Amino acid sequence: MINSQTEMVASPRKGTLFILAASIGFGLNPLFARWAYAAGLSPEAAMLFRAIGPALIALPGIVGFQQRKQESLIALLLGMFIGLGTLTYFRSLAVVPVATAALVYFTYPLFTILLGWLFFGQRLTRLSLLTGLLVLLACVFILSPAGLAPDQLTALAISFLMPVSFATILLGLDRWLKGLKPLQVLAFSAWGQVLILLPFILLQQAPQLLPTAAIGWIAIVGLIVVSSFMPQILTIRGNVLLGAERTAIFGSAELITALIVGWVILDETVRTAELAGAGLLIAAILLRYRH
Repeated sequence: MINSQTEMVASPRKGTLFILAASIGFGLNPLFARWAYAAGLSPEAAMLFRAIGPALIALPGIVGFQQRKQESLIALLLGMFIGLGTLTYFRSLAVVPVATAALVYFTYPLFTILLGWLFFGQRLTRLSLLTGLLVLLACVFILSPAGLAPDQLTALAISFLMPVSFATILLGLDRWLKGLKPLQVLAFSAWGQVLILLPFILLQQAPQLLPTAAIGWIAIVGLIVVSSFMPQILTIRGNVLLGAERTAIFGSAELITALIVGWVILDETVRTAELAGAGLLIAAILLRYRH
């Protein structure tokens, strides 16, 4: 009985640690992406490296898929969807400040709540509604036209596919893929991302697939290991322990890392709208954490 109670307490704590560690890795995506762009890679090529590395590392996870055909197919389709969403995020990182692009991405707790209510019958509580309202207000500030060109606003609007796709895969992990092991989920979702990216690569004229400077190779290693393979494994495991909504809330701590990358490491200008949006998103995270 004591061991059982200890495990019940330890599991959420372990899940929270997994998600927080994953958040740091995911939050470094903008830094590695910018380094890759500086070395001549396009967003599509950088994304392909980010996807194909984990796909090859997790290849053993495909073995025995015949016993879980339906879940494997769902994982592949979810991977294709999030691959498309992540591509819109990487494209936005090429034209807008890192903080602005990251703030759009970190609206995914709102979409996790809404999609869970619309398609999975999750109950909307006053806390969920308040959290969603804070995130919605943050969106208003993030998309403020002040200081942004029309093409930047267009890229940001399209990149909302990223939080929608990430929320979908969190809910899918919680509802559809519990029969798969973490390595199996990663394998099929990563190959789904590769499949969706290949047409974009092939449509490019003379695509630059290898970096032209040493910093590009460092970026590739970072994108594959630090910001993709390890965070995805940790997110899959943490999601099992916490559930989709709590994973979305704790995972939003990734925002802090991304803001540090943009404002401190890359020395980008801090917009007032970004500060207001960040404040509202952090308030939403803390509100959920307290409860």
